[in-house]
Amino acid sequence: MKVLFISDDLKVRQSLKVLLQDCCLLECCPADENALSRINEHTPDVVVLDIGDGADRTAIEMLATIQYGPSRPALIAVGSVSDPEVVTAAIKHGADDYLTKPLRARVLQSKLAVAAQNRPPDLISVVAESPGDAPRLIGESSPMRGLQALLRRVARVDLPVLLLGESGTGKEVAARTIHRWSRRSGGPFITVNCGAIPESLFESEMFGVDRGAFTGALTRRGYFEAADGGTLFLDEIGELSSGAQAKLLRVLEDQIVVHMGSTRQRRVDARLIVATNCDLKREIDAGRFRMDLYFRLCVLGCELPPLRERPEDIPLLSAVFLARVAERVPFEGRARELSGPALEKLAKHRWPGNIRELRNVIERAAVVSDRRVIGPNDIEFL
Repeated sequence: MKVLFISDDLKVRQSLKVLLQDCCLLECCPADENALSRINEHTPDVVVLDIGDGADRTAIEMLATIQYGPSRPALIAVGSVSDPEVVTAAIKHGADDYLTKPLRARVLQSKLAVAAQNRPPDLISVVAESPGDAPRLIGESSPMRGLQALLRRVARVDLPVLLLGESGTGKEVAARTIHRWSRRSGGPFITVNCGAIPESLFESEMFGVDRGAFTGALTRRGYFEAADGGTLFLDEIGELSSGAQAKLLRVLEDQIVVHMGSTRQRRVDARLIVATNCDLKREIDAGRFRMDLYFRLCVLGCELPPLRERPEDIPLLSAVFLARVAERVPFEGRARELSGPALEKLAKHRWPGNIRELRNVIERAAVVSDRRVIGPNDIEFL
């Protein structure tokens, strides 16, 4: 395994040589303009970049430059602080992992081995959906490639994720993608719509209940236990009441649930992903969302781009939706593709309902059209 360590701190470089001398081929260099050329020349499997306290934006931005370089090594950021904002910035700019100094030999060696094994491909491939597959991210635009690269990095770090975006942008698909790319992919993926749970049932549904806790109650697990070893996706997190928010925060702090009607503590290991289409900071200012819960959830934040910001993905998305309709509707020579003018009409629309609206429009046009090629007159917006 070839490792390149980039740091302006000579003492840190010297100590790292001692720590890693027996486990890898190590090169060290300062964080100057020659560091990037060293990566291209030596093609390391892993680059370890010292970003200090995160205040120097040059070091943070170097992560992004390395990420999109020709060699695409695995990236580990090393910092002097454990501030969540610094960790999030490092992950967003390309780091596959983050370690805090002082570095310990056993931990560092383990992280290097994992990083080298999970080294990302040279390009993030565009994953289209085929019939029967679980929903996948679809798109080849710059915003979608950036999102896929970010989700791939986020998937490797077992921390809470907050997915933001307008309704219909595919937040649940993004959550499933993180789960599928994570070490928890073999475990369960549990989806919960927070807005659909009455406040009186929140505790029993989320954390479980024991027989006799209330009239007719039978012992059963809650969503956290059901997601043990996997991922729990809480959609519409902004819809939770203040009481439900307090109960959720308590469980997030110690990863322990107690069934309603019981005193027994049960430890759970579920990775949490939450999503909302509302502005949580505005909700905090209005007193409707707890600030402490927000900071606990938003360790890693990802915002999904609206469809109007990636119109070049519309032809690919439309083709996928047409293929789906073809499987369910016997066309018998009817509409199977979109004409150029039809695609132009789709590209000019603002798509307030995003991908969900596009799917609705395409499916309706495919069903009502009596021609093999869908024209602009077959496209109707609600």
